[in-house]
Amino acid sequence: GEDRDLAARALVLGLSVSRVSAAEVVHHGYRTWAEGKALAHRDWFGIGATYAKYLKLRNVEIAPVLAREVFRDGLLTPLSMLLRLQRPTGLRRLGYFTSGARAGLRTDIDGETLSYGPDSDA
Repeated sequence: GEDRDLAARALVLGLSVSRVSAAEVVHHGYRTWAEGKALAHRDWFGIGATYAKYLKLRNVEIAPVLAREVFRDGLLTPLSMLLRLQRPTGLRRLGYFTSGARAGLRTDIDGETLSYGPDSDA
């Protein structure tokens, strides 16, 4: 979730974030199914922790982005698969997200840098 965290911090601090189609990331190698599941767990935990910072700081500007992440990717995507009689994937995402959000809400935040404290696990 670090890319979302950096983008959200930049926007909250009044900076611009641009999407550039010419930029690309190349990942070398493949993950096993178990490694992919662990990655999804870490990612969604991190996404939850990221957005918890802004909820904790009562920054409502992040709400539309949060809603999109949670409802579209975490809920509507698996639901639409189920309605098309496909095996839904990603059902655990909301649980991972919730765990990250809970951890984030319990962790101190530096209001100036919008980062968690140096001793935090979130």
